Amino acid sequence: MRTLKWTLLLVGVMIMLASCMDQEPGEISVRAVQNGEKQGCTVMIFTEGGKQIDEKPTDNQGLVFIKNLPPAVYKLKFKGNDGSMFPAEKSVRVISGGSEIVDVELTEAPPAAPAT
Repeated sequence: MRTLKWTLLLVGVMIMLASCMDQEPGEISVRAVQNGEKQGCTVMIFTEGGKQIDEKPTDNQGLVFIKNLPPAVYKLKFKGNDGSMFPAEKSVRVISGGSEIVDVELTEAPPAAPAT
Protein backbone atom coordinates (compact mmCIF):
# COMPACT_ATOMS: atom_id res chain seq x y z
CA MET A 1 0.00 0.00 0.00
CA ARG A 2 2.84 2.38 0.84
CA THR A 3 4.47 1.71 -2.54
CA LEU A 4 1.23 2.54 -4.35
CA LYS A 5 0.97 5.92 -2.56
CA TRP A 6 4.55 6.82 -3.49
CA THR A 7 3.99 5.73 -7.08
CA LEU A 8 0.86 7.86 -7.38
CA LEU A 9 2.64 10.83 -5.81
CA LEU A 10 5.57 10.45 -8.19
CA VAL A 11 3.26 10.22 -11.22
CA GLY A 12 1.42 13.36 -10.10
CA VAL A 13 4.68 15.30 -9.70
CA MET A 14 5.86 14.14 -13.14
CA ILE A 15 2.61 15.29 -14.76
CA MET A 16 2.88 18.71 -13.08
CA LEU A 17 6.48 19.13 -14.22
CA ALA A 18 5.67 18.09 -17.78
CA SER A 19 2.84 20.62 -18.00
CA CYS A 20 5.16 23.40 -16.83
CA MET A 21 7.82 22.60 -19.42
CA ASP A 22 5.52 22.06 -22.42
CA GLN A 23 3.73 25.39 -22.75
CA GLU A 24 1.16 25.93 -25.47
CA PRO A 25 1.97 28.51 -28.12
CA GLY A 26 0.05 31.76 -28.25
CA GLU A 27 -0.89 34.19 -30.98
CA ILE A 28 -1.00 37.89 -31.80
CA SER A 29 -3.76 39.58 -33.83
CA VAL A 30 -2.72 42.88 -35.39
CA ARG A 31 -5.07 45.61 -36.63
CA ALA A 32 -3.14 48.34 -38.47
CA VAL A 33 -4.41 51.80 -39.42
CA GLN A 34 -2.76 54.86 -40.90
CA ASN A 35 -4.32 58.20 -39.97
CA GLY A 36 -7.38 56.29 -38.77
CA GLU A 37 -7.86 54.35 -42.05
CA LYS A 38 -7.30 50.58 -42.34
CA GLN A 39 -3.88 50.00 -43.90
CA GLY A 40 -2.10 46.97 -45.30
CA CYS A 41 1.53 46.53 -44.30
CA THR A 42 4.07 43.88 -43.29
CA VAL A 43 4.46 43.08 -39.59
CA MET A 44 8.03 42.23 -38.61
CA ILE A 45 8.34 40.09 -35.46
CA PHE A 46 11.43 40.36 -33.24
CA THR A 47 12.48 38.66 -30.01
CA GLU A 48 12.95 40.81 -26.95
CA GLY A 49 16.68 40.61 -27.68
CA GLY A 50 16.20 42.15 -31.14
CA LYS A 51 16.50 39.09 -33.42
CA GLN A 52 13.96 39.05 -36.26
CA ILE A 53 12.12 35.72 -36.26
CA ASP A 54 9.41 36.26 -38.86
CA GLU A 55 7.38 38.72 -40.87
CA LYS A 56 3.78 38.49 -42.02
CA PRO A 57 1.80 40.66 -44.43
CA THR A 58 -1.57 41.99 -43.34
CA ASP A 59 -4.54 41.84 -45.64
CA ASN A 60 -5.70 45.08 -47.32
CA GLN A 61 -7.83 45.74 -44.22
CA GLY A 62 -4.70 45.85 -42.02
CA LEU A 63 -5.42 42.49 -40.31
CA VAL A 64 -3.04 39.60 -39.66
CA PHE A 65 -2.97 36.69 -37.22
CA ILE A 66 0.48 35.54 -36.09
CA LYS A 67 0.13 32.03 -34.65
CA ASN A 68 2.25 29.42 -32.87
CA LEU A 69 4.44 31.86 -30.93
CA PRO A 70 6.17 30.48 -27.84
CA PRO A 71 5.35 32.44 -24.67
CA ALA A 72 7.68 35.46 -24.57
CA VAL A 73 7.83 39.21 -25.14
CA TYR A 74 7.97 40.26 -28.79
CA LYS A 75 8.63 43.56 -30.51
CA LEU A 76 6.65 44.39 -33.63
CA LYS A 77 7.80 46.77 -36.37
CA PHE A 78 5.85 47.72 -39.47
CA LYS A 79 6.94 48.03 -43.10
CA GLY A 80 4.96 49.59 -45.94
CA ASN A 81 4.29 47.86 -49.24
CA ASP A 82 7.03 50.03 -50.79
CA GLY A 83 9.59 48.73 -48.26
CA SER A 84 9.72 51.92 -46.16
CA MET A 85 9.43 51.60 -42.39
CA PHE A 86 6.58 53.12 -40.41
CA PRO A 87 7.59 54.86 -37.16
CA ALA A 88 5.25 52.70 -35.04
CA GLU A 89 6.63 49.92 -32.83
CA LYS A 90 4.76 47.72 -30.37
CA SER A 91 5.88 45.43 -27.59
CA VAL A 92 3.58 42.53 -26.74
CA ARG A 93 3.73 39.69 -24.22
CA VAL A 94 2.43 36.32 -25.44
CA ILE A 95 1.32 33.91 -22.72
CA SER A 96 0.84 30.17 -23.02
CA GLY A 97 -2.35 29.51 -24.99
CA GLY A 98 -3.16 33.22 -25.06
CA SER A 99 -4.31 35.52 -27.82
CA GLU A 100 -3.18 39.15 -27.77
CA ILE A 101 -4.83 41.89 -29.84
CA VAL A 102 -2.59 44.73 -30.99
CA ASP A 103 -4.10 47.91 -32.44
CA VAL A 104 -1.46 50.07 -34.10
CA GLU A 105 -1.52 53.54 -35.62
CA LEU A 106 1.33 53.19 -38.10
CA THR A 107 2.21 56.91 -38.09
CA GLU A 108 2.61 57.03 -34.29
CA ALA A 109 6.22 56.80 -33.12
CA PRO A 110 6.96 54.91 -29.90
CA PRO A 111 7.51 57.04 -26.79
CA ALA A 112 11.06 58.28 -26.33
CA ALA A 113 13.18 56.53 -23.71
CA PRO A 114 13.67 58.60 -20.55
CA ALA A 115 16.99 60.41 -20.30
CA THR A 116 19.44 58.96 -17.80
